[in-house]
Amino acid sequence: RKWIPSQSDIDPTCCLSVLRDTAVGSQDEVVSGASGILFLVSESISWNHQRVHLHNLLMSIPSGACLPLLILCDSYNNSSSVIFNELGLQDIDKLRVSSFLLVFLRENQQRKHMDAFFSDTRLREGLQWLAGESPSQPNLQCVKIRELVHTHISSFSGVQDIISNSKLGPNDCISLFNKALDCSIQEIVAAVNSNPVGWPCPEIGLLGKSFDEDRVIKSYLPTLGWSSNVKAQPIIHALQNCKLPTFTDDLSWLARGSKLRQEIENQKTQLENFLIQYLTHTSNMMGISLAAKEAHVITQRCARLELCGTSYRVVPHWGMIFRRIFNWRLIGLSSREVSSAYISECHHNVALQNVGTEACLSPPYYPDISLDEMISLSCDFPLANDG
Repeated sequence: RKWIPSQSDIDPTCCLSVLRDTAVGSQDEVVSGASGILFLVSESISWNHQRVHLHNLLMSIPSGACLPLLILCDSYNNSSSVIFNELGLQDIDKLRVSSFLLVFLRENQQRKHMDAFFSDTRLREGLQWLAGESPSQPNLQCVKIRELVHTHISSFSGVQDIISNSKLGPNDCISLFNKALDCSIQEIVAAVNSNPVGWPCPEIGLLGKSFDEDRVIKSYLPTLGWSSNVKAQPIIHALQNCKLPTFTDDLSWLARGSKLRQEIENQKTQLENFLIQYLTHTSNMMGISLAAKEAHVITQRCARLELCGTSYRVVPHWGMIFRRIFNWRLIGLSSREVSSAYISECHHNVALQNVGTEACLSPPYYPDISLDEMISLSCDFPLANDG
């Protein structure tokens, strides 16, 4: 590890380099978090043995990693074609190894029997090439998944909050929610796929907690194993389980108006029963008792009494209703294991800044008057043309 002073007044750069011996650990551990491969060649070892060792190593690299390969040889450079053929470099998978360079460590042929005289310059040039050819690491940000879903809902609905759009129907809201879940999954999967080698390498976890480097790692690097199946699959599975079923019942009865209080009360009760059915049997979101309480609250707060000519009808605000249902559905994303994930920073930074946690999760404003109070006031003061 090394700290490089900055040319400006900002903090110095922390550089961490890890060299891993391929003879130690499993094949998965060998390439975990790797940004390049260095292979040593010696003419004193069987070519067949070295070729098998090299190709076994390269096959352990995940497809799509596109790592550079630096081959260091202790012989003189007139044998480059021999090494190329003996190691089978023409058969290298370009999806695993993007490029390779053969570097001869001896300065000249006369010194080939003097084992101690290798060229520091050539070794340095080779390592510089390896560092320069290493793929860039993904630029990530850690987000709360509930916030990510709400951000997508806002972007699809064209407003910062769906309660601002009174024209949305129930299936419009459900479609927005399910689409937001799909897009959230796609962003998480894209970030995972951008990291086939499992960066950062597990060795960074060995740094002592008292070291400055450990504090830098926790501040600027993602957590170890963030893109592994063990971490990513539960998040994806939880998001998939959040999807809402569509409304299949006929809602045309909501358009019927009435002058009679009992008929208006019946329409309100029918709406409550409809919501209870959706919250329980249709979506399996909650039990009957909790659903009955929630349906009552929804009906009182998210529906109004509307005058249509000479009659009244109950009008649900589906955006407000599904704002509550969305939050109920996303409660399953509150546990620590599935509450946050890493996504590409360039995809979503502006959108998340614009919406923010408060806009996503704070309860919407409801009028002080309930639906029952609206019904009482309207029925206690009949319309002037009634009579």
